[in-house]
Amino acid sequence: MRQRAERIIITPLDWASNLRSLLPFYLGFGFEVRDVSPDFANLNLEVWRRFVSDEERGRVKGWSICLVNNYLEFFRGDKEKLVESLMHYIVAHLRLIVPNRANADRFLRADITTKGLEPLTITSHTESLYLEDCEQLCAELRIEHLQKLKSWMPWIVGFKRRWKAFYPLYLSLYFAEMARREDEARVRHVLRVMALEALVSTDKTYGFNALGQKLPKLLGPQTDIYAQYRNSDQPSLPPLILQSVLRDVCNLRNKVAHGDVIPDLWLTRNCRHTFALGQQLNYSEELLEAATGMLSLTWRAVIDGRLQAHFGTKDKMEAYFNSTRAQT
Repeated sequence: MRQRAERIIITPLDWASNLRSLLPFYLGFGFEVRDVSPDFANLNLEVWRRFVSDEERGRVKGWSICLVNNYLEFFRGDKEKLVESLMHYIVAHLRLIVPNRANADRFLRADITTKGLEPLTITSHTESLYLEDCEQLCAELRIEHLQKLKSWMPWIVGFKRRWKAFYPLYLSLYFAEMARREDEARVRHVLRVMALEALVSTDKTYGFNALGQKLPKLLGPQTDIYAQYRNSDQPSLPPLILQSVLRDVCNLRNKVAHGDVIPDLWLTRNCRHTFALGQQLNYSEELLEAATGMLSLTWRAVIDGRLQAHFGTKDKMEAYFNSTRAQT
């Protein structure tokens, strides 16, 4: 019988250095978060000189806190593709828990040998992922984020296996991840509202008619969207109340999607001061942040409330919102 190769796939995690003393952290299903710097101390990447620049090889050798999976493979086949795909699902869900630029397209795959790691695949130079201004100062990974991710792992693994049974959720996550890769802010807004619509709209009720009825029931009309981003680095984020911005979030989506003109008043910089931009936000930018926060809150409400089956089909979703449970 042909001997199976022991392999490892490694994806670096950003803003995670404070976790070092708490690692390794086992997520289950063969995945863990750990410090790989001891494994990389003698990593030989010279064979990759023709394909990976000196700068990129230096970055790879500097990876430290990473998401890791060890697996057995006869050759590069189904197991390898499954592990790589599952890594994307895990990182996408982690981003719903905490805004982070971790990118599962950036990874190293290697054979594990008695001499150390022998790299098979390196993809280190990948496109940028975008965080909104309100997310910039709360992107650091903490142990409670990993604990929540661990509690989500049975769902994530099952979702990857049976995504067609939860197609609205799959479509929503797809749009959410597309938004992270989009450099045009207005298009990011459209994609995030589409991600929300994938969850709560139907072919008969969509846009504000769907979001305006269902999101306040799911999240609470007085939910402060900025509360999830408020921390010691930005304690003074003003309240941003769901009910007060929901209609305009949908209106902005329609104006951008249809190529319409955005009102001048919405482009006037008269909202809160920003971290990254060094100036005040305008109202359209605040609405983009509102859509961003609404999307993460909605996904957390669905998973933490174990509502995935209710959102798996439109009939079940409508039945849920018409039930007494959705009114509480």
